[in-house]
Amino acid sequence: STFRIPEQLEKGDVIMLKNTLPDELDGDVSTLMFLIYLSTIDTKIDGQSIYSYGEEEYEDGFLGSGYHFIQLPFGAEGKELTIILKPSEAGAFTNIPTPIVVDTKYAPTTFTDKNMSSIFICIFLFMLGASITIVSAISLYFDRNSKRLLVIGILATLIGAWSLANGEVLQMFSVNLEINAIL
Repeated sequence: STFRIPEQLEKGDVIMLKNTLPDELDGDVSTLMFLIYLSTIDTKIDGQSIYSYGEEEYEDGFLGSGYHFIQLPFGAEGKELTIILKPSEAGAFTNIPTPIVVDTKYAPTTFTDKNMSSIFICIFLFMLGASITIVSAISLYFDRNSKRLLVIGILATLIGAWSLANGEVLQMFSVNLEINAIL
C-alpha cells in the first residue's frame, strides 16, 4: 500500500512481487485474481512456474490489460508466491491493484460483484445506442431530418463499447485481452 511505481517505468523494467501465501487457503480450489495493465506476468510458487502470460506478444510490443485468474495448485498454503511483471511500454501503469485470493467457484461472481454498476451502465448505453441507431437509420429513409439522431445513436454505441472494454467488463464476453485493449 505504500509502494509507488516510478514515473520513469520503461519497457524492459522488471517488477517482482513476493509474499507468502496464507495457511488458510483451501488447497485445490483457490484462485488468485489479479488486474494487470499492458504487461507480461509470470507467477511462481516456490520457484516453480504456475502461470505465464504475454511473453510471445511482448516482443511485438502490444499486450492487453485485464484480470488474470490464476489457479493456485493443491498444497500452495504457506509457500512463497512470486509475481514477475514486465511492462510492454513506457508508463504502462502507475500502481499495482491488490491481488485477491478467492474460492475458484466464486471467482466469476467476485469479478461481477466488483463491476456490477459498470456492467449495467455499459451494457445499457451500448444497447440504447444500438437501438437508437437502428430506429434512426430506418426513419432516415422516410425523413432526412433524423441525421442527428443517427449520429447520436452511433456515438452512444461506440461510447458503450469503449466503456465495456475500458472497465474490463468486455472480459466477461471475450478473454482475448489484446482485442479488449484495442477497443
